[in-house]
Amino acid sequence: ENVLWSSKNNGWGASTPVVWGDRLFMTSQIGSGPVHYGYKPGEINQNEGQEVVFLVQCLSVRDGSPVWEKRIPAEGELHAVHSMHNLASLSCVTDGKHVVAWFATGQIVCYDMSGALIWKRHLGKEISPFEIKWAHGSSPYLHDGKLYLLCDHTPAAYLLAVDITTGKTIWKADRGTEGRTYTTPIVVDAGARKELIINAQNTIDAYDPATGKLLWRADEY
Repeated sequence: ENVLWSSKNNGWGASTPVVWGDRLFMTSQIGSGPVHYGYKPGEINQNEGQEVVFLVQCLSVRDGSPVWEKRIPAEGELHAVHSMHNLASLSCVTDGKHVVAWFATGQIVCYDMSGALIWKRHLGKEISPFEIKWAHGSSPYLHDGKLYLLCDHTPAAYLLAVDITTGKTIWKADRGTEGRTYTTPIVVDAGARKELIINAQNTIDAYDPATGKLLWRADEY
């Protein structure tokens, strides 16, 4: 009752759908990694051990029909996740020209609205392995032509600003080794300036969106 349409998801979906105009974008995953948290004794993960493939799907908002679908084989070590989500839990982001999907291996892809690949990177190989309990949870954030990527992980913690048109790094801010974060950054208007806000494990941090300079920090002490 009151359902306008339904559409089959070809993978296991845990991300929030994103809508732009008449198109809907979402990520999902086929197969799963070797270890999962959250299962009760005696439960079996039926997908465990299958080859992991990430999906980026574009659907019509009008009727849910598929517009295009991309499949990206997982590369690198697959770290443990909770049984209630997976390595494709991050939401897509779009500005009406670019569609970006990021996965918990560190793989990131950028397509145009028709599904043509513009650029791709693998931060887990370039910078540091993606390793955090329950797996990576911070979605990409897009503002004023910059794509902001937050990685507060055990091997390395950093905040990255990337040019949305080329995928090249604009700046990288080191975030130390103490914090662990699953949240998504956001740019806010702080009066005379813009601030990039991060809600972290023990702090709230504000960065200059243009340069990556730390503007202020509020901690729990």
